[in-house]
Amino acid sequence: MSWERVNLLNRFLVGTWIQRIKLELLPGRACAARRPTSTRGPVTGLVDYVAAGRATQCLWLTEIQLGLRLQPKVTPLKFAGNARDEWTFSAVPDTCDRDRAVRADLVAILCPDVAARTMLMASPSVPLETEARSVRLDFAELSQERGT
Repeated sequence: MSWERVNLLNRFLVGTWIQRIKLELLPGRACAARRPTSTRGPVTGLVDYVAAGRATQCLWLTEIQLGLRLQPKVTPLKFAGNARDEWTFSAVPDTCDRDRAVRADLVAILCPDVAARTMLMASPSVPLETEARSVRLDFAELSQERGT
């Protein structure tokens, strides 16, 4: 109801810490690897984005076939993209500085060329047994349904 209250919570009362711990720190410490998926050349338009999406879908389905799951890690790419494009999305002054720091780390880890072409970062994982509300068809059923 009040932006002043949101700003107070986020800046001084650890408003984003719980989300950071739950969504980034704990999964990151529990995974064995994070890997980038990059295009072969620079992404210059819609055709390149569609090709990258097709490759991502192929990777995702292959991991499912192998009994693994893919956990996307797109937050660092989004923040690095904000810095690369010099996009100011917040009135909080240090937000853009943090985006630039994420971009610098990403470039240092991957190298500038690979960082510029990376479309997805992901962690492979073994699925946990959970009681889900929705049921996903396994690959064989999905292939038969599509006629492939």
